[in-house]
Amino acid sequence: RRGGGLFEPSGIFVTTPRVGTAVHELVHERVVELGLDLPLWFEEGLAAVMGDGVQSEGRWVMDGFAFWPWVELRSDPPTDSELKHLLAIDSRDDHSVRDNVLVHFVGWAIVFDCLRETGHLDWSSWLAEFRTTKDSFAWARARLDRTLKESTAIEWLERVGDPAPAVRIAAACGAWKVGDEDVVAILLD
Repeated sequence: RRGGGLFEPSGIFVTTPRVGTAVHELVHERVVELGLDLPLWFEEGLAAVMGDGVQSEGRWVMDGFAFWPWVELRSDPPTDSELKHLLAIDSRDDHSVRDNVLVHFVGWAIVFDCLRETGHLDWSSWLAEFRTTKDSFAWARARLDRTLKESTAIEWLERVGDPAPAVRIAAACGAWKVGDEDVVAILLD
């Protein structure tokens, strides 16, 4: 998309046979196909949210809560200046691998908060809200901070009580990464 080779300096490439990885990458392909110009953090966040789930009976069951970014961001949350820098990175910019990972994580956290608040995947309304708000940085910071609350993982894990087995499995995937006694108790119950 940027006209460079497969291993451009700002790219991260993981080879894994997970369906979620394919879903994540297909989001990027769809963005290109539609000719959309999305902020990098938003595109990566949307791809991360949609790529989190399980395949069950031939269909993708999205969950959206990615435990690894949540744990990592909680252990070292970005400062305001770091967050402003990450929100400003464009896909055509030359940026470090560290910034690329953080853009994925921060984007996931912000988009996940939109999903959690609205309960739907109408991502265009979330992007419109970001673009039209008076203080887009404060909007992004508030969403990031809400996702990183300690209670978020416990609240989202209530989905393990859903009647649909695939929803329960999708909610539980990766929950052990939190390393929290309450989370383990929920999973064991």
